[in-house]
Amino acid sequence: MLLLPSGDLESLKLVGRGGFGNVYRGWSQTLKMEVALKVVQGGLSSNLKKLMKDLMKERDVMQKASNPHVLRLLGVYEKAEGSLVEHGLVMEYMPYGSLRTLFDDIPAVPWALRFQILHQLVLGMNYLHSLDPPIIHRDLKPCNVLLNKHLDVQITDFGLSKIIGATTSAKPSFEGTVSYMPPEALKDINYQPSKSYDVYSFGILAWTVFSGEEPYPGKFLQTIFFCYVSI
Repeated sequence: MLLLPSGDLESLKLVGRGGFGNVYRGWSQTLKMEVALKVVQGGLSSNLKKLMKDLMKERDVMQKASNPHVLRLLGVYEKAEGSLVEHGLVMEYMPYGSLRTLFDDIPAVPWALRFQILHQLVLGMNYLHSLDPPIIHRDLKPCNVLLNKHLDVQITDFGLSKIIGATTSAKPSFEGTVSYMPPEALKDINYQPSKSYDVYSFGILAWTVFSGEEPYPGKFLQTIFFCYVSI
């Protein structure tokens, strides 16, 4: 895996935030291209050990996956300034953002593009499920489906992914986005994600692509959760 040296990335601009850290847009001198940098900042995180574990897990999953519709990992990045240490994953920058961005900016997305998106999503997910061992994404939703400059699908964010057959801890498995999770994953603390987990998420995502809306609009996540577990 290519290790980009400190100072390789120029003109970094913050484009997103999350529980893991920040995402920046910038230019790589080594790669000679525009990239996205997903960063964990060690000096600012009170939960650095877990964040680093999640980031390295995402790195390992992305290294296993090589498909036109799965976002490719280009390299890893580390920068130290005093007590502040930044660790990051470097990927190609997606100029059109995510599916959520697409539907927020263009409510009347052409139907041909919607069907193309769903077709490419199926191709990408089928590839992940066909690996040996298979990879279960576990967080398939509009903001984790990016679009490149040709408006082709790039599946991303493998922080919650599970490789079937890998050793897992005994902690509950209901991490993810409630409105895209199968009810059984919320009801059973011992639930072990399988391919059907992603199939359910894809069904909700397909509805989102057809409607242009998020599921359960105006409902609190707690309300959705309790409706699921009471089924």
